[in-house]
Amino acid sequence: MSGRKEEETVKTAIISVIIASMAMLGSFAHALEPFVLYDDFGSKIIDETRWYGEYGIATGVSILEDIREIKSGRLHVLSRYYGNMGSDSGTSRGFSRLGFANPDTITAMKATVQVMSEEADGCPNNSFATTVRAALQGTFFNTGTPTPNSSVNDVLAGIGIELTSNSSNAPNILNVLGYVIRCNDSSCVSYSLLRGENMGTIKLKAKTDLSVQWDQPNHQFIVQVGKLPPVSLPYAVSDTHPPGVNVKELRLTNYIANCTTEPRLVGFVDAYFDNVFVNQSAAP
Repeated sequence: MSGRKEEETVKTAIISVIIASMAMLGSFAHALEPFVLYDDFGSKIIDETRWYGEYGIATGVSILEDIREIKSGRLHVLSRYYGNMGSDSGTSRGFSRLGFANPDTITAMKATVQVMSEEADGCPNNSFATTVRAALQGTFFNTGTPTPNSSVNDVLAGIGIELTSNSSNAPNILNVLGYVIRCNDSSCVSYSLLRGENMGTIKLKAKTDLSVQWDQPNHQFIVQVGKLPPVSLPYAVSDTHPPGVNVKELRLTNYIANCTTEPRLVGFVDAYFDNVFVNQSAAP
């Protein structure tokens, strides 16, 4: 009799583990929907029903070039910004984005990215480095009560290929980073890093798939480079409110070191995006 009881106890424990595992897998599967194609840029011009274009610059930054176009069946984006010469402290931002026209239901993004060129000039009298980046990113929730049209307390997550002016990499080697930040001001110029992960390096002009997915039930983002294992970026803030500024985007960002020394510093990115996917429920 005792043997039967032990056997029944073991069976009960195994069943309990299986049920618990299935519940966890069900939660994870629900959070991470299948990817479906959003745009392969097969048209002659960018589809205005799916995208909008925008750029922004800080005081003292000027735009020399800003390009968004379909070229040879891919999205070609390029930005060349000149930095602020008003001081030798901090950085000033310039950005160019192709934003998803209907971002509200997007919880995941994936695209093939190829960076053709990046330039990040450093300032000899400024301890802040210039950083340039091509990325997929978006705001997903607000940690408090959102203010419409303000990014304060919005949480932004993304993955990007970047170059810094103080990089110790060999020539033509770029870094890939996953990141989760909380915006501190209405334009998200100032922010707090909640989570960051160095995803390794990639050669200039190499193509790779980048993806970012919001796994809300498990309070984390999942980022991935190519066929490498996905990486979890957990966070420990409230995620039940929508963002004040809801944006999902393919983005070029230039954080240019402020510098009074001539020649004027440049932040430059030239990249291609292709085969953009989103979560199934956000399919157009």
